[in-house]
Amino acid sequence: MTNKWYRAVIVLLFLSLTYVLVGLTSPNMSDTDLGVMNGGLHHPAVELNALIYAVMLYRFASRPQHYLRAVARMSALLPFLAICLLSALWSTDPAHSLLHSTALLIASVVAIMVGADFEIPDIVRMFSIASLFHIILVGCFFVVARSRMYSPSDPLSLKGLTTHKNVFGFEMALAVLAFSMVPFRRLGLLRWPLTAIAMTLLILSRSSGSMVATIGAFCVLPFLFAVRFRGVQRVPLMMLSSLGAILFAVFAFVNQAELPYLFSKDSTLTGRTGLWELVRVAIGQHPLLGYGFDSFWQGLRGDSLNIIVTVGWLVPTAHNGYYDVLLGVGFIGVALFLPAFFQMLARSLRYLSTERGSAGLFPIAFIAFWLIYNLNESALITRSGIPFVLFVAMSVSMAMHQKLTVPYGYPAAGYPDDLHYVGTKLPA
Repeated sequence: MTNKWYRAVIVLLFLSLTYVLVGLTSPNMSDTDLGVMNGGLHHPAVELNALIYAVMLYRFASRPQHYLRAVARMSALLPFLAICLLSALWSTDPAHSLLHSTALLIASVVAIMVGADFEIPDIVRMFSIASLFHIILVGCFFVVARSRMYSPSDPLSLKGLTTHKNVFGFEMALAVLAFSMVPFRRLGLLRWPLTAIAMTLLILSRSSGSMVATIGAFCVLPFLFAVRFRGVQRVPLMMLSSLGAILFAVFAFVNQAELPYLFSKDSTLTGRTGLWELVRVAIGQHPLLGYGFDSFWQGLRGDSLNIIVTVGWLVPTAHNGYYDVLLGVGFIGVALFLPAFFQMLARSLRYLSTERGSAGLFPIAFIAFWLIYNLNESALITRSGIPFVLFVAMSVSMAMHQKLTVPYGYPAAGYPDDLHYVGTKLPA
């Protein structure tokens, strides 16, 4: 398979993970909580996904040693994947947990393959291409079928060709980060116009969680610039960054009662605070191992029924990624995931010092965005969403494509000739 065709498959994969393919093939699907609970298989999207994974399987079979080395670089994640699979033994719905944890394992393998084959800028650019296709499709459908672009449950919110306004908001928020930090190689002039378009669509989605997470990710950037420098150059940058963070924290504290209304939320965050109280009680009943991976929310049956009856509305998730992981695999599962997370964070800090372009900022900005977003939505560890796939792919990529360190702020001249180029790779 040529590199061009393989990249096209990865772009299709990203379109699938952002639910654009589902939205295209199921245009009349409801985006209400009831629709989420009762949503069955979307056969055209499933068939296309099967084709994508078949291509990835064929590629794995053609280069097994290469990908097994990549798996070894992500060994810190294996205990967490193991407990997700084993959770079927104590799950309240064993078949459900086994099926979804297997899907998570497959998604992890695909993410590892992407990370093994591409460097960070390439991965981000392929996601950007997928987002650009989506933006173009939204423009076309906005002309010929405008009603399909808005959420049936919230006619003022744009959902694009995805299944829900929050999914669309998440994709556009991530596109803002991607367009602004990793421009296209040949069409660099599109960088800021595309960033502006993605930001406009994010605002039109009225996805408050995505907007807050985007602001948080950009607030991290001054610290990242400061970390890149050495010696006395770092001091004024760190002081300015810290001052800005303190002022933002003071503003948020003084106006904490009004902040939810800035993002079209009431003081209970649209009923989330009451829901979270009940979720914490449920977590306390199975604190160590949880209820089984992805098995707690079963709609009007099982353990979720008590919460739905109490809150008075159909709840498909905890609307908090951290609580959903605790419900699935408990505190032991979270403890097993932390090594992989801190490994990713350490690799991101190293990458920040070796990648002198703006692409070096993306991994940590993504982590900040991902962590903040999951305070209000559930997208921390999902079997079919793009956040977890990007997390794994970028972590593997930074391990497989290590670069020699040349301190930022210092000229490359003066280093030995074989170290002159910052992008020089270490030998395998």
